[in-house]
Amino acid sequence: MEIAIRGCDVRGRLCGIVDHVNARPNEKRRFIAMSHARISVNPAVMMGKPCIKGTRITVELILRKLGAGHSFADLIDSYPHLSEEDLRAALAFAADYMRHETVLAAV
Repeated sequence: MEIAIRGCDVRGRLCGIVDHVNARPNEKRRFIAMSHARISVNPAVMMGKPCIKGTRITVELILRKLGAGHSFADLIDSYPHLSEEDLRAALAFAADYMRHETVLAAV
């Protein structure tokens, strides 16, 4: 799902309206984005993808690595500037994002 974020604060935290860019015009949905202290969104960093604050490591990368079977210890060994709290924040961000997902029945 592609989104466009309008209204990030000066620290890059999500705090504004999020539009679903690829939604049909009559299905356009908006919601207030959640704020996570360890996650930043900055259009100038990784094309605005949610990242661990102060890094270029995206939430997506963390989820893909965990999904592929890597452990927290593996990720911390590979990226020593990450902490277990950063990894848990990425999981919490993804869970909050999914909470706002709308599922439409295929016809």
